[in-house]
Amino acid sequence: MAEQVVCAANGTPNIFLNEIFPCSEGGICEAQWAGANAASSAIYNECEVSIETSSAPPGCYTFIRSSDGQGLKQCGAFTQTFNVEIVNVPEVMVSGDQTIDCGEAATNLTATTSGTILRWERNTNPCAASAGWVTIPGTNGMATYHPGSPTQTTYYRVVSSGTGAGDGNSCTGGGCELASDCVTVTTPDDCPTCVHPAVQAFALQSSCTDGIPNDDAYLQLSTTTGDRVAWSPGATFSGNPDYTDADVIGGFPFVVANGLANPIGQASYTLRVFNGDTDCFADVTVTLEEQLCVFSCECVDYVYVNDPLLDLTHKFAIDPATGG
Repeated sequence: MAEQVVCAANGTPNIFLNEIFPCSEGGICEAQWAGANAASSAIYNECEVSIETSSAPPGCYTFIRSSDGQGLKQCGAFTQTFNVEIVNVPEVMVSGDQTIDCGEAATNLTATTSGTILRWERNTNPCAASAGWVTIPGTNGMATYHPGSPTQTTYYRVVSSGTGAGDGNSCTGGGCELASDCVTVTTPDDCPTCVHPAVQAFALQSSCTDGIPNDDAYLQLSTTTGDRVAWSPGATFSGNPDYTDADVIGGFPFVVANGLANPIGQASYTLRVFNGDTDCFADVTVTLEEQLCVFSCECVDYVYVNDPLLDLTHKFAIDPATGG
């Protein structure tokens, strides 16, 4: 039994059975098609010998190609069965077309879909190109992507996925991927190969709970023309210097590291921000100051004065603001 996975998205045209199961593969062209059951017959277009994918729920459909062998047909009677797994992949909308100058930061690119975002891809060839698309590592599941400051006109797209019907109604267990339309970040033709990124970064102090500092300080990028970032403790960068291992910047403000311990005095951290390549980067050092939490309360002091003549003790409240 032959099986085929068909990826169906919004606007997908009908799928012709003789195209996905060519008669030449089995050497039999003298046959008729039909749905093998009610669900398959409901999406089968007899006039076109096609599957109406736009009206088909995800699932496994079975079709039969057969001949009674009568008349001038030379192959005799036969029956062939074919399974078609229809997988619906939700459409992806990507926005962010823009034109920038050399060294200028591009604004965020955004993707909207009810499906699963597998990855972002980029290309220096036009959008319609079938070749040249490069996966941007670390972009799985990211609805927002910050492209940094490209040095040449670059095209971006999102690849999303869909899966079969599951719950026992899958004949192949296959899945599908769907590439979105692309967006373009246009640059001048004469940009230098490397534009070292501009960076604004901060170290945010720990918070306090009941006068005790928490270990929740963090490092944050407020803006940059780069597209990836790595960090290390100390006043000089000592982390992994490879671009592809650095974290993808998904938008601003971007938390580079969190859960940092409250230092004694202060501590230095160095961020390395890349722009498109391992050799194109800028380092910036930030200082994390110690959080000196103050336990505050509204306390009232009292003075007690004994009066022996009246055999009384007088109680006087002291105003903490004035001392009186």
